[in-house]
Amino acid sequence: MKKKYEYLLFDIGGVLLEHSSGQRIIEWMDNPVSNEEMSNIWLFSETVRKYERGLIKSKEFAEGIVKELQLNIDAEAFLEEFAYFPKGLFPGVEELIKDLSNNYSIACFSNTNELHWSRLCDDFYLDKIVDRSFLSFKIGFMKPDPEAYNYVINALSCEPCKIIFFDDNKVNVEAAKSAGMDAVHVLDFSDMKKQLLSIGILENK
Repeated sequence: MKKKYEYLLFDIGGVLLEHSSGQRIIEWMDNPVSNEEMSNIWLFSETVRKYERGLIKSKEFAEGIVKELQLNIDAEAFLEEFAYFPKGLFPGVEELIKDLSNNYSIACFSNTNELHWSRLCDDFYLDKIVDRSFLSFKIGFMKPDPEAYNYVINALSCEPCKIIFFDDNKVNVEAAKSAGMDAVHVLDFSDMKKQLLSIGILENK
């Protein structure tokens, strides 16, 4: 039977990787917001967008985000802790991707920055686990901007309907669908495995 998809495309944070970014930042806010609100604030922050598109350096980012979100922490202390927001890959990620790689090409598509990506490679070897990586700070485009999805589709040289994308942010999922990809909103790595089973990409062993 012919495969429906050629590429499995995964967000990193919250899907393959456990991180503390949203909750930790909320703790530094004088007027806390919900996790979902924080996710959207971060997604559309001008300071974050500049940093994760590779337009500013880490020091400028830290100073800007502390001011923008009115955090009760100084920029130096923020940046020191920010480097360790990625906690590690969820247990079972490497084994799952190895299994899926037998039948599909695997790529990650993430809004991230040089500081975090360096740590993901040095400490967790994520660059060795996936076939391709589309990182906002390298490609210059961010989810949910249409240009980011078009960049990935063109780089993979396949019809968008041959790509299925998994992300924990509904806005990013809807943008992927608008670009012609199949896309699934997942809550975390465990939920993603359930979705893979439901779709028939992953076999229940």
